Amino acid sequence: MSFLGDIAHLFMRQLRNSLRTPVFLLLAFIQPLLWLVLFGQLFERAVQLPGFDAQGSYIQFLCPGLVAMSAFFGAAYSGLGLLVDLERGVMDRMLVTPVSRTALIAARILHSSAIAIPPCLLILGVAYLMGARVSGGVLGILSILLAAALIAGAMSAISHGVVLIAPRQDLVVAAINFAGLPALFVSTLMISEDLMPDWMRIAAKINPLNWAIVASRLGFRGQDWQLMGIYLMVLFAFAVVSCLLAAKAFDRYRATR
Repeated sequence: MSFLGDIAHLFMRQLRNSLRTPVFLLLAFIQPLLWLVLFGQLFERAVQLPGFDAQGSYIQFLCPGLVAMSAFFGAAYSGLGLLVDLERGVMDRMLVTPVSRTALIAARILHSSAIAIPPCLLILGVAYLMGARVSGGVLGILSILLAAALIAGAMSAISHGVVLIAPRQDLVVAAINFAGLPALFVSTLMISEDLMPDWMRIAAKINPLNWAIVASRLGFRGQDWQLMGIYLMVLFAFAVVSCLLAAKAFDRYRATR
């Protein structure tokens, strides 16, 4: 109970910090909507390409991918908040308190997963106004949000692990961009898998972002629930491994204090 209480207390601290800087929350809502409008218009005729598995308009194809992408990049930079706490000595002061050491990282990861949900709901709402429909119903929406929460949790854990190993903002941002941008373009976010080069198709199968995109798209379409469940389990395993790596990085940081 003490562990859960520590997580709840630290989670609320992270939430209050987010609410105190509403400009970042505003950007988290606006950016994916810009992608939805711009890409939706730019690639509107892509569905006319032979072999493009859109099953409707391009917005219908793009929307679930944007949900996953929003959660992915929103959480990828979450470690910068930890970097601020490290530089200001906040983390060192917390380490001399009786608070659970595991809760110090777990609460941050949980916070990243939680705040990824509202922008995802907004994307789904705007896409609905633009003509997209979630054929999977309520279960489909829940599966989309679960995929978003899992990829956000995994990326948050990785981001925090990178910060704990290399506590410099320029290195952290460079590492995230180096890994994040290729993951974005080696995915089925904007193009059907059947139209990708063979090597990119293979790379997409081992791309965690693409796992979230495929799971979201299956839930969006209400198709192949078993396959969607497999992708969600793979995402869960990836999130668990990422959290364990973040915990190891935190142990390494504590050993140096």
